[in-house]
Amino acid sequence: MQYTKTLTTKTGSELYLRNGDAPDGDAALAVFNKTHAETEYLLTYPDESSMTAEQEAEFLAQATKSAREIEILAFVDGQLAGTAGISAVGKPCKLVAGILGAGDRLCPDSGVHRLRPAGRVSAAGAGSGSGQRTGDCAV
Repeated sequence: MQYTKTLTTKTGSELYLRNGDAPDGDAALAVFNKTHAETEYLLTYPDESSMTAEQEAEFLAQATKSAREIEILAFVDGQLAGTAGISAVGKPCKLVAGILGAGDRLCPDSGVHRLRPAGRVSAAGAGSGSGQRTGDCAV
């Protein structure tokens, strides 16, 4: 699935959201590992993930081609600050969504704040090596 949107944060920074794709694999994996090193209550720590940059690139490419899944990258002032994954699970569609962000970019002074999902949206964490990405931050 493809997506693009530009927003302005409360501090005036530009927040650019777009779907990730294969060329973003290295940067997305680095943010994933950084987030998991800094954030408590996620399902894995960076050393527990077996995902390589090539696997992350393939995961992003597949999400872009999918009609039911998307991996959104969040850029603050041109730098990758976090990722969000939305996946349909089973039938009827059940969404698993969240955003992961490197805390030093997202909070506290960037104007991008952490939100808790409500309702049937899960914020459980990320799968180890499965390619599933969910989390507890939102922009």
